[in-house]
Amino acid sequence: MIGETIQVALVTDDLERALDNLTVLGIGPFMVVSAGPDNAKLHYEGEDTGFSMRMAFTTHGSMMWEVIEPTGGRSVYQDFIDEGRSGLHHVAVDGEGKPYAERAAELKRRGYAEVQGGTAFDGQVPSPSATSTTAPPTRR
Repeated sequence: MIGETIQVALVTDDLERALDNLTVLGIGPFMVVSAGPDNAKLHYEGEDTGFSMRMAFTTHGSMMWEVIEPTGGRSVYQDFIDEGRSGLHHVAVDGEGKPYAERAAELKRRGYAEVQGGTAFDGQVPSPSATSTTAPPTRR
């Protein structure tokens, strides 16, 4: 059900500072994109809260790094910041190649509930080799 870890995600209230800290460690360069009501369908606790965020992505070795800065509305990321936290927020796994709907159904069967979800960037995770017409990336 879990599979291999493919992403490490950090949450911060200062994206530029976080990227500077990672760049010093040799992680980067990053592609920075924004997601929100104008280019994504996002929900939190079952409702459209209009949340928005800036995200930075890079791949270091075989690991994707994501850094998230919430910029408006209610989200798990803003909750994290409001609790006085910053840093490691979550990891992503490949789900052993099983389709998302199958994995989501299995987690629901096991008693887990989706807290936040949605789609952005036409359902694709931004990467330095991809382009998006809905959220032009900037490189840093």
